[in-house]
Amino acid sequence: MRLDKESPVPLHHQLRTLIQKRIADGDWKPGDRLPTEAELCKIYGISRTPVRQALKELEREGWVERFRRRGSFIRNRHDALTLSVLLSETRWVPRLRAAAHALNERTEPPLELDVRTVDYQALHDELIGAVARGEGPDIALYDAVWLAELADLDYLYPLGDIDPDWVARCRSDLYPNFVDSNSYRERLYGLQGEADLSLIWYRRDWFEAEGLPPPESWDDLIALARHFRTDEVRAKYGVSTHPFAFAGGPTAGEETVYQLSSFVYALGGELLQEGQVRLGETTRQALQFWVDLIHAEGVVSPEVTAWPRGEVAKRFAHGRLAMAVGGSYEHLHIQRMADWSDAEFARRVDVAPIPAGRSGRSGTTSGGMTFSVLRQSRHPKRAVALLQEVLRPESLAEFFEAHPGHCPTRSSVVRGVGARYGTFLQGMAALLPGARARPVLPEYDQVSYQIQRMVGQALDRKQPVAQTVEKTAEILEALVTVPA
Repeated sequence: MRLDKESPVPLHHQLRTLIQKRIADGDWKPGDRLPTEAELCKIYGISRTPVRQALKELEREGWVERFRRRGSFIRNRHDALTLSVLLSETRWVPRLRAAAHALNERTEPPLELDVRTVDYQALHDELIGAVARGEGPDIALYDAVWLAELADLDYLYPLGDIDPDWVARCRSDLYPNFVDSNSYRERLYGLQGEADLSLIWYRRDWFEAEGLPPPESWDDLIALARHFRTDEVRAKYGVSTHPFAFAGGPTAGEETVYQLSSFVYALGGELLQEGQVRLGETTRQALQFWVDLIHAEGVVSPEVTAWPRGEVAKRFAHGRLAMAVGGSYEHLHIQRMADWSDAEFARRVDVAPIPAGRSGRSGTTSGGMTFSVLRQSRHPKRAVALLQEVLRPESLAEFFEAHPGHCPTRSSVVRGVGARYGTFLQGMAALLPGARARPVLPEYDQVSYQIQRMVGQALDRKQPVAQTVEKTAEILEALVTVPA
């Protein structure tokens, strides 16, 4: 019954969830008066701003009625229809609630949301466990790389079975990459409102002061990292002895595969394709390049194999790195950790595509969180209606203005990207047509872990790169089977 002031979940969201639980548990019944704003502030040790925001949302969703000079009272909600939502991305919660409010203005019965947020690291197991217990949510927002696993388990509705006309319109508007990555056996099970893209973060202010352009090739990466490793330059900017970094093993989790795949794509290669293992020469070359950056060039710390998820972005934000492999989703994390304003972030930081390998093209990996409707939903049509409202192009345009670092997946939204979206989002949108997703496989979680182990073993030089890649390919061939 306490609020966690250290949690990334906003206080008003915690308070609203707590009040909803007390109502659901019968602690407060229809007609009961809630404590006043001042009393709630005192009870939970918070200011009036989150209290007012929580009560405003509860009123808009029909949980309470508020009367001037009388206070807030619990409403009788027997006629309401409740949709449960499970997610880790709290930035989508206001958009979901606004969509429910918009639906309630034109449809009956009134729609209410029961939103539960969990940490990303626990989301996969929480979702699987909830369905196994028969308590699956109506809607889940989860990492798109899990979609094939969940669809193969028959946990998800094919969206075309609920509203085929809407799905057909979405298909025609989505970049093909996001149709493929959200489909399994040619049926669309998820819809991404946003995309994350792999990239190179670099310190624009330092590069401009040194008269240096961003990297366009792998040789550029080496030359630039060497420059920022010189004693004179390090003293000037306070950069680490290892000015470049990437995620390097199982400790960083999926970040490792997300980043390595971009370097494989930059060589014209694949990790897997059409259910077949493709860990061949391009994987060996990409991994050898990473090994050389550590052990031959000395521009990347050998300790990256032990760094946890998010550590590379953290060190970049704290000025220890001049360049870092990362993802667009880290934009706000870096800005907040560095305590920069929007203007200061734009002045200090810029992004470049993953530089071209010897094939002569850059490589960009796409990812992101996707919405699905669960088979256990009691109201699949209302769930889809809510997603239609959330994912309207006009609604998405507002979302991207408020949340830089994520890109549209719909071409109609990208066409509207102008000066009001800022140069960062415009730059990301330019990469979307060439972006490529990680493999769509039910066994992806196991495949990913084996690739993470491969990277860690190679970077620690426990065995030669070629041998590590070959051994991992054999393991993946046993894991991944092609349906007849």
